[in-house]
Amino acid sequence: MNARTALWLAAMSTGCGSYFTPTATPRRDAGPEPNTDVAAVVNGCTEARFVDRGDPAAERVVAFGGALGMNFSPPCISVAAGQTVRFDGNLATHPLTPGVPGVAGSGAGSAIVLTTSGDTVSVTFPAAGSFPFHCGVHGPMGMVGVVRVR
Repeated sequence: MNARTALWLAAMSTGCGSYFTPTATPRRDAGPEPNTDVAAVVNGCTEARFVDRGDPAAERVVAFGGALGMNFSPPCISVAAGQTVRFDGNLATHPLTPGVPGVAGSGAGSAIVLTTSGDTVSVTFPAAGSFPFHCGVHGPMGMVGVVRVR
């Protein structure tokens, strides 16, 4: 067995083989504008999971939901540029955090900022893009979402 084959086998057996599967990493190179991701699955938000709240009369609220309050409802929301989304819940125990859990820098340039107090925060999204967010405590357990701005 040559060195390249041995290295490949070692990488596959240690988990590096997941490189070729869809990940939760934002794709900054996929669209014509910064922060856009055309087909990437980010924070579990597939195209089918997005709830359209772009209509001017639509309520744009992301609340903490579920039996234990450990998910966002809706987790995947689409809005128009210039619209505001309100996040409702205990932000001290569920800090609103931009980005993908465990991916350093994934929240850079986001309209969403770290919020660790209060029960509500409103965020205005001035430009198109995808803005992942998560609970700073429970994000690794699946308390994640994305605001997609068109």
